Order: sequence, then C-alpha cells, then structure tokens
Amino acid sequence: MVKKITLMASDSKPYKRGSSSSHLFSWDDIPGNDTDRFIEFLKHKFSIDWITTELIEKIDNDRVIRASFENKSFYLRLND
Repeated sequence: MVKKITLMASDSKPYKRGSSSSHLFSWDDIPGNDTDRFIEFLKHKFSIDWITTELIEKIDNDRVIRASFENKSFYLRLND
C-alpha cells in the first residue's frame, strides 16, 4: 500500500508542541540538526512510528526527503 501525503507548511501557522510554538523543521537541516523535530512531527501528525534517524536521506538534488525501512517508504517533496 502506498500513501501519498501532501503537506503544506506556512510560517504564519507554526506547529504547536505543548504550550510553546516553533517551526516544524528546517528543510536544510534534514538529515541533521532538525531530524528529531521531523520525526516527532511525522509520529504526531501521521502516526508514522517506524522512522529512525538512520533511515532518512535526501535525494533528487535535495528536493526530496526519503525515509525507508523494509517494505515501508515515505517521501516528502518540495513544491517547485
């Protein structure tokens, strides 16, 4: 089964964690400093609990974040 997720993020509507709000994650810092934020968001918003930091990479000239494990994959693509 393939799930297609379209995600639109806006600076005017930050992701709220607890009582404080902050950005979802920085695209430039995935993988990297914001990987944990990215994973937390995916777990909370989409119930994707199989992603770990070792499984995340960028492909297609850094336009796509790919996470994969066994027969599961998740792709998040920047809009052109």
